[in-house]
Amino acid sequence: MKQGIRLFFLTTSLICGGIVFYLKLTVGLGLFSLLLSVIYIVSTLIAALIQTETEIKYVPVRLSGLFVWAVLNAKLFILIFCYYKLRNLSPILFSTKYYWEEGLDIEFRKNGTYKAKNSDPFRASLSYGEYTLKDSIIILKDRLKFGNSIMKDTLIATNEGLSFALDRPWRIEKDTMSYEYATEAEFLMVNNTSHTIDSIDIRLSYTKDKMSSLSLKSGQQINYAFKSKNPYVDGNFQLIYTMKAKSIGLKKARNFLNGYPLGTVTKIEFNENNILIHLIFGKTILLNYI
Repeated sequence: MKQGIRLFFLTTSLICGGIVFYLKLTVGLGLFSLLLSVIYIVSTLIAALIQTETEIKYVPVRLSGLFVWAVLNAKLFILIFCYYKLRNLSPILFSTKYYWEEGLDIEFRKNGTYKAKNSDPFRASLSYGEYTLKDSIIILKDRLKFGNSIMKDTLIATNEGLSFALDRPWRIEKDTMSYEYATEAEFLMVNNTSHTIDSIDIRLSYTKDKMSSLSLKSGQQINYAFKSKNPYVDGNFQLIYTMKAKSIGLKKARNFLNGYPLGTVTKIEFNENNILIHLIFGKTILLNYI
């Protein structure tokens, strides 16, 4: 009888503890997590205080329940942590966010999967799925919950964000999710001109901090890494370049991405007469030299 009670509360403790730990890693803690935490603490105390048989010499009988609980919790938390890391191995291609009475954050990853977080004032949930990207069209292969409705499977990428519509109107019928701007990005920088580009630099519009300058010889290409220590990044970037041999001094192209995230850039190409910015959406932004 005693062992049956201990096993019941031990199982309850593990289930509640595992759920709370997973929520902490993913969507954060809320009212539901608080309730589970109380059940977890009470179940843990009962399971840990009930003594159990042990053949481990260095564990006293009075601590046997606590020892078994600690070992099982450690194994469970390690498994949950590894599962969480494996689900998020692929780098994020770009992210979007939408806030109203409810919130929806989506991370689109390079391996063709997405992670979506739905939230409201009382709870939050996480879902995973797959998508395909062709030009400006994103097709969701899995159903994505939006409030009390389901998002239609076709999203359209614009410079303002991702346009979406709902299968069944729920307070709204359609709208646009705005882009989330990351503090890091990496893409190809190419010099197709007959001159050396003495310096290239991408900066945020509201700070004078220098990011990562580089120079490119004619015909050279290099991976350019943008990294900002500023936790706030908006969509207004400056492309600053100098070509002394072509009588182009220090020039700035303000907000040269027209609102698209820097992370959606695959290549910036300096040609003789213009600059081309290639995006993952199949779009190309053309800039003339200033």
